[in-house]
Amino acid sequence: FPAPPAVYRPQRNEPSLDQPERVRIICAFSGSGKTSWASESAMHSTSTCAYYDVGDLPGPAIASSLVRELAPLVLDAESPEIRKVLALGSTGNESLQVLDEYIGRHNIPALVVLDNAHRVPSESLRTLIESTRNLKLVLLSHPGPTMHEIAALLGLTQETLLGWDVDSIAAEAQHLGVQGSAGTFKNLNALTAGM
Repeated sequence: FPAPPAVYRPQRNEPSLDQPERVRIICAFSGSGKTSWASESAMHSTSTCAYYDVGDLPGPAIASSLVRELAPLVLDAESPEIRKVLALGSTGNESLQVLDEYIGRHNIPALVVLDNAHRVPSESLRTLIESTRNLKLVLLSHPGPTMHEIAALLGLTQETLLGWDVDSIAAEAQHLGVQGSAGTFKNLNALTAGM
């Protein structure tokens, strides 16, 4: 995970990373704090968490890349499953399915945050999600047609981060040595939607 800010300020009604839903979409504009939220939340999660920025990967390459990153976190290096998961000739989705079955058999609470999910074709995301049954996925994305399509195809509800409240904005301003009135911080909150 990228390092969270040195002073992390929670957003209004901030959701927990640990939720019962297996697949979640956290949708908000750039700069709204999605990655900071995920980084901070992962430090307090009861799951084995991994972060993966999928923004610059071609859709079909995500599964195999994800397996290479996740396998060392959940598999014992001596386990026979590691050979199956990392076997040459297996497709990324086949390897991901083997890893997912291992996670399920051993009751490993594993969660992966996929950042920039809006840049991945919806069919690639759907295939990735449908290749797993036990691995929890949190998709961080910008609003747009890809996420609407994924939400509709899989029956998901998009969640939104609500930004800072006026008190958090004032506390951050004070931390940075910026002075202003309550009215100024209220206007700043209105202009930025708390981002």
